[in-house]
Amino acid sequence: YLARLVFPHKCTEFEVDVEVIADMTVINPFDFFVEDYAQDYPFAYDEQVQKELLPYLELLDGGPLFRKFLATVNTKKRAINDFLVELNQQVQGDIEYLVRLEPGVQTPEETLQEARGSCRDSAWLLVQLLRHLGLAAHLIEGLAHLRHRRVDAALAELQPHPPQHEDGQRQHRQ
Repeated sequence: YLARLVFPHKCTEFEVDVEVIADMTVINPFDFFVEDYAQDYPFAYDEQVQKELLPYLELLDGGPLFRKFLATVNTKKRAINDFLVELNQQVQGDIEYLVRLEPGVQTPEETLQEARGSCRDSAWLLVQLLRHLGLAAHLIEGLAHLRHRRVDAALAELQPHPPQHEDGQRQHRQ
């Protein structure tokens, strides 16, 4: 806690004045490197990378609404960033955001049926769309520490290559 107040007696009035100082640093979400083979969508992983990314390529069976949505995704060849931005816009345009306090993640079919969901529901839908489109992706859920700031969010993260240890060596899954 930053502050703790204890009142030994009942009060008839209580007023709180809060001042917020926020770091408004501009962060470029496209400040990352893309492997040469993945510059344009669609692309194919080489055989060894494909094996290492299997956990991030696992598909759930999609229902009729998921298959219908997937069929509307524009899969023409273009820069990977453009493809990802368009796909995100398509999900954001079709799924209304809501704060959902229930635990767990909706299935992509439930999210599409309701046409609304929390950030984790939309992120899980996006992960499954990416996987069905041949891209390795996984869900990051809960309190993520991004640039030393606590952010309550769910993100879909594209995996262009296998995860690496802090020393730069690839992590190999058994």
